[in-house]
Amino acid sequence: MKNHAFSIFWLLVFSSQICAASFDYFDQKPPGKELKLFGPGIVSLEGLPEKSLTISPSGDELFFKCSPPWPKSKILHLKKENGKWGKAETAFFCEEFNATEPAFSPDGRFLYFSANIGRENEEDYCLFRIEKTSEGWSEPEVIGDDPDPNVFEFHPTVCRDGTVIYCRWDHTAQKGGLWFFKAGQGSISDPVMMDLPGFNDENNTDPFVDPEGRFLVFESRKPGGYGKADLYVSHRDEAGNWKRPVNLGPSFNSARNEQSFDLSPDCKYMFFYKKKEIYWREFSKFESLTDTVFVDGVEGSDSGSGSLVSPFKTLERAMNVVRSDKNDVLRVKVAPGIHVLDDALRVETEKPLGDRRVVLESLINPDDANWTLDQMPVILSVATQNLPKKNRAVGFLIESENVTIRGLRFSGYAYPNRIYFPVAKWNREVSDLVVEQCMFTAERNSSSIQVGVLAHGDKVKVDHCVFYGANNTVVFFKPEKDDVDGLKEGNQFSNSIIYGASESGVWTGWPDKDLLFENNVVSNCERFWVKNHDNPTEYVVRGSVIVDNKVHLAESGPNGYVEIFGGLIEEQVQKDGEVELRLIDNIFKPVPRDFLHLTPESAGHASGSGLFRD
Repeated sequence: MKNHAFSIFWLLVFSSQICAASFDYFDQKPPGKELKLFGPGIVSLEGLPEKSLTISPSGDELFFKCSPPWPKSKILHLKKENGKWGKAETAFFCEEFNATEPAFSPDGRFLYFSANIGRENEEDYCLFRIEKTSEGWSEPEVIGDDPDPNVFEFHPTVCRDGTVIYCRWDHTAQKGGLWFFKAGQGSISDPVMMDLPGFNDENNTDPFVDPEGRFLVFESRKPGGYGKADLYVSHRDEAGNWKRPVNLGPSFNSARNEQSFDLSPDCKYMFFYKKKEIYWREFSKFESLTDTVFVDGVEGSDSGSGSLVSPFKTLERAMNVVRSDKNDVLRVKVAPGIHVLDDALRVETEKPLGDRRVVLESLINPDDANWTLDQMPVILSVATQNLPKKNRAVGFLIESENVTIRGLRFSGYAYPNRIYFPVAKWNREVSDLVVEQCMFTAERNSSSIQVGVLAHGDKVKVDHCVFYGANNTVVFFKPEKDDVDGLKEGNQFSNSIIYGASESGVWTGWPDKDLLFENNVVSNCERFWVKNHDNPTEYVVRGSVIVDNKVHLAESGPNGYVEIFGGLIEEQVQKDGEVELRLIDNIFKPVPRDFLHLTPESAGHASGSGLFRD
C-alpha cells in the first residue's frame, strides 16, 4: 500500500510539472543578451553574497547558497504558495549545520548539496541529498563521503540518468578534481575520476552538467586563461566520451576568478556569479560564444574583457586576443560606429586553424531583417604611411589563411595623394580570403581608395559587396609562386555592385586558371576590366550587367592603359539599359536601407547584386 501511494504521488508530481506554467522569474523583464542582476531584493539580497542558484522543474521552489565567511555557509529556500512567493529562509537541513551549492535533479525528485552535517570538523563537507515525498522533504542522506579525512566533496550536479558529477577537493594539496558516480534508488556506484583530455592534472572545480549530459561547464585554473580561474566547456562525442574542454572566452571570462555556471530548467537563461551577486542572461549555444570578442568604439574599453557586456574599444586590442595561441578566440564582432585605425591591422593568428576561420564582422549583418546602414561599422584609417613604399597605407593587412571580412564599411582615405588599400593580402603563401557584404565608398579627389581589395595568391573571394567611387575595386594580382607560368586558382568576384571606378572595375595581374566573375553590375567606370599586358588569360564574364563604362577592356603596360578588343568570353551579359542607384535625397530623413543599391527601375535590379543575399 505504501509503494502504491508513493507511485501515485510521483505520478501527480510528474503530471504537474508537465502541465504547470514555467518558472515566472519573479515577473522580471527578460535580460536578453545583457547581463542583469537577478531577483534584486528576492534572491540577490543587499549585503549578502549569493551563489549556486537551483530552480525546481515545476517552477515553484528554489534554493541558493548564501555565503558568510567560510566555512559557515548556508542554503536559503524560497517557495511559491497560492501564487505568491515567500521570503528567503534558511533551509531546514542547515539550521544547525553548514551547507552549500544545492542542485535539483532534473525531475525535481531530489535536491543534492554539500554539507558538514554531523561532522566535528566544520570544514569536512561531503555530499547529501533529500527526497521530495508526499509529506514534504525527507531528512538528509549521505551519498558521497571519501574515507580520506583530508578530502571533501563539493558542488554536485546531476544528469537525468542519475549520474552525479562533483568536485573532489584535496585539502592537503589545495587542488580540485571532477569525479562522478551513479545515484539510483537505494544504490550508489563507486566514484570515478572524469577523463577530460588535457585537463586531468589541472585544478578543476564547480561543475555544471546539462540534464541530458550533452555538455559540461566547469571552473579551471589551467594556465593560459583570462584570469586565475576561467570557465571551460566540454561536449560529448558520438561515443559518449568527453571532448577536450575549451575556454568559454571573454564573453564569460575576465581577469577576475570566474566561479560557477547554472542553467534555468527551461534552458532559456544562464546564471553567473559576479561581485558576490547572482546575474542572468539569455542562453546561447556555447559554440557561438567560445571563440568571440566584441569591439565597441564608443562604449568599449581596452581594459575590459572583450565580452558583449564589456567590449574592447579598438580593433587592435581584439586582434591581440585573436593572434594569441593561449585562447580559443577567432571571431571579432564589431559594433556600429566609426573605428579608427592608427596603423595597419594585422589579421593573423598563432592558433592552428585546420578548417576554422578568423572572422571580423559586424555585430549586426545585412542579412538581419532589421539591419540599417547606421548599423554598419565604418573602418577609417588615419595612418599617413604603413607600407615600405612611399605614400602607401593599408587598413586590414591579411597575414593568415582562412580569413573572412563581413559586413563592414571601408571609407575613403583622408589624404587623397596617398595610395590606400583598405584590405590587402601581400602574403602569397596564405590562401582563402573571403570579403563579403562589405561596402567601399570613396571619392577620388577628397577621400580616395586606390584598391578596395588587393590580393596575391589563391582562393580570394569577393561576394555581395558594393564599391562606390573607388579608383579600383578588386585587383587579383600575383600567383602563389614567382614562376612565370604559375596560375592563380580559385578566385571569385560575384554578386556585387561596382559603380564609378576611376581606373578599373576589376583588374587581373598575372594569369588565372579559373577566375569566376558572375552576377555583377558594373557601370560608370573609366574601364570595366584591366589586365596586365603580358597576361594571356581569356576571362569569362557570366550573367552580369556591364553598361556605361568608357572602356570595356584595357591592358596595362609600360605605356599606360591601352584599349583592346576581344579577350573576354561573355555569357548572358547585358550591355544596354541604365544603372540607377538609391541615393540620399533628404538629409533629414533616415538613410534608406537600400542606399547605393539598384533602384527598381535600374538595369540589373532583378540580379540581387549588392549587400543582401535574399
